[in-house]
This record gives sequence, structure tokens and C-alpha cells, in this order.
Amino acid sequence: MAEMGAGGLFASIRNNALPETGVRYFNTSVDGGVTWGTPYFRTTNQPPLPDPKCQGSLLRLMAVETKGPALVMLNAAHPTARSNAVLRVSYDQGRTWPESKVVYGGSSAYSALTEGPSREIGILLEIDNYKRIVFTRRVIGELSNDGAR
Repeated sequence: MAEMGAGGLFASIRNNALPETGVRYFNTSVDGGVTWGTPYFRTTNQPPLPDPKCQGSLLRLMAVETKGPALVMLNAAHPTARSNAVLRVSYDQGRTWPESKVVYGGSSAYSALTEGPSREIGILLEIDNYKRIVFTRRVIGELSNDGAR
């Protein structure tokens, strides 16, 4: 979950019981979490993002040069397997995720994100069938849309 300012919250949801399977769900609140909208998995401009019922990390960056506040999300981007960890960036409060990059294509599960200096994102990631936890970095703005879905 990430604060969006003025009492707004954005949630990235692990889907254990929602009707559409194999996708990441999202939701928003405008009143600090007192009430929530209807969970959704796609928008007009964003197709569903694959997800195998696994934890995903979400982080709001306060300032990304020239583009304003951003959300960064990492999830296992495969519809059935905990694999294909993809880092995504949204500049419109999670309505679209125009930048994405595969961080690790193999087995990957739980993760944590942290903001570093100069648009750098620190990534702690469980990989190789839960045998290793690794730390790596990526720079926002240097991600391309490499076709990760």
C-alpha cells in the first residue's frame, strides 16, 4: 500500500479470492482507508498484469526528476508460477505502468523495495525456489519497457 497525498491510498493486491485469476489487483481509497472502491485488475489504458497469488512490493517515490511523484512496484509477473520478477513504474497513481524491466527471470517470490539516492531503487528479492535472498539496484528513468507483462 502507498500513500498518495490528501488522504489517498493505493493498494497492490495479492489475489487469493477475487474472480479473475492469474492477475494483480489494485484498489484506491480517497479517505485514508476508511472506505475503498471496487478492486480492479485493468484500466482503459492498462491491460492486466500477470501475478501468481504472491506478495508484491509497492513504494511511492516522492520526487523523480522531471516526471513528479512515482509509484514503483515489483511482483512475480507470471500468471501461475512465482517467477519473472518485474519492476514497474507508474507516473499516474497506478493507472498505467509505462516503464518495466525484468529484474530476475527465474524463480522469484517475496520482495522489498527501498528508495536510494539519485532515483535508485534497492530491491531485496527471494529467488531460486526460496534458497537465496539477494539485493540489487535499478535506476528509475533507465528502465525501458522491455516487453515485460
